[in-house]
Amino acid sequence: MFTPFFPALRNSLAPLGRGLRSLRSTPTPELQIFFSSLFPDHLFRPQPAGANSRERIFTLQRTFWLFLVQALTPKTSLREACHHLRSLLELSSPEDRAATTGAFSRARGRFPTTLLHQALHHSKKAACYRAPRLHLLQRRDIRIIDGTTLRLADTPRNQSRFPQPSTQARGCGFPVMKVLALFCLRSGAAVNFATAWYAAQDIPLAQKLWCHLHEGDVLVGDRAFCDFVSLALLPARGVDVVARLHQKRSADFSQAHKCHGLDDAVFLWKKPQKRPGWMSQGRWMEVPEEVAVRVIRSRIERPGFRTQEVLIATSLLDPQKYPASEIAEAYLRRWRIELSFRDIKTSMEMEHLRAQSPEIAIKELLAGLVAYNLVRVTMIEAASRHGTQLDRLSFKGTVDGLRQYCPRMARARSQTALQRLRRGLFRAVAEDLVPMRPGRRDPRVIKRRPKPFPYLTLPRREYQEIPHRNRWNPGKPSESASTNAR
Repeated sequence: MFTPFFPALRNSLAPLGRGLRSLRSTPTPELQIFFSSLFPDHLFRPQPAGANSRERIFTLQRTFWLFLVQALTPKTSLREACHHLRSLLELSSPEDRAATTGAFSRARGRFPTTLLHQALHHSKKAACYRAPRLHLLQRRDIRIIDGTTLRLADTPRNQSRFPQPSTQARGCGFPVMKVLALFCLRSGAAVNFATAWYAAQDIPLAQKLWCHLHEGDVLVGDRAFCDFVSLALLPARGVDVVARLHQKRSADFSQAHKCHGLDDAVFLWKKPQKRPGWMSQGRWMEVPEEVAVRVIRSRIERPGFRTQEVLIATSLLDPQKYPASEIAEAYLRRWRIELSFRDIKTSMEMEHLRAQSPEIAIKELLAGLVAYNLVRVTMIEAASRHGTQLDRLSFKGTVDGLRQYCPRMARARSQTALQRLRRGLFRAVAEDLVPMRPGRRDPRVIKRRPKPFPYLTLPRREYQEIPHRNRWNPGKPSESASTNAR
């Protein structure tokens, strides 16, 4: 910075000039200045021709970071995201008014889904690289899999691809999208996911995620993944399976093929006579006629509770390399994926996606998972620097810390101040510990009572509101109620 009249102020004004220049070149510096090093430079380069090749206000890079701003700030509308960008553009081009909600909506529509998948891969890779390996199952990478559901906006396009449950009247429900997700156990990062309508089966949907499993991985799932096909085909690819024994299978240890102990035995499962409807005949012929499955009986003992027995089926047959206690511990850690779903759906408020089309809804889900992985990277870095347990760190506290520290980092006048803020963020995250509550019972019930409004039983255009609703007696329907019933 050139200061001919005040040369003594040059050292204090120069860092401010650098901050303004970086602010002009960075559309969303609050996130980009902290996480940009996790993504390669070529990821957001404009295309040579076609879509995303022109110089626009909403470039690929700006649209991507605004996606993440919306994901980390729940209930952020398109209008608020545009105000976020326009407030930054005022410093460089105050006459520009092209950052409108319509332009941002079109930019999200043409944003490549493949680019979001690449960003998800890079964020997962960064989290897994920083997380320490678990001392379980020969320190192999453990992947956990499970399914959940998300609600979408009630639009014809969403209804056609992800229809609402059949028990709900047309126009009175919401489309439901089933998401089968794959997570890394040691880092907690999301690896990838597959979507389908709410009643889709888990096993055929899981076939889409097999390409994200590598040789040496261990897949941990619930009863739904204790099927013959998975236990026969995945070990042939170098991927072992640990799952709870399906409720339709019995394990009589006195008739086992080989016993390793009182509660540890190997059984020979025969190939089912009926081919699954989702599997082709050629693929069914590749399935072997029988497979060896190891079944372990694990007892869960907690003071004050009854002892529970859990039967675990696995393709890890060697009792010396893979003790039964480590297999049981790996399965019990499967609960980590339920906590991850809670962080995504409750803490990030992604249980209801507001996109008007299924394509944008999937992009919103991808952006949310990328943002979730970036939060996990921050937690892993904080736990590594301060020697705390990763499972004890608060996810919501980390999100709150990022939202408060990142704007200050963007306004830092020197690298010294920037590094001091980074260290402060990691220290704040490491000090925000979740209380240890082993064996805590938390039933899935709702304590807060909803307001006494009646349910929507007809589309809003046809529904007639009941007069004097506060004094309405459900046992004596009024004329309006009988009209709605007809």
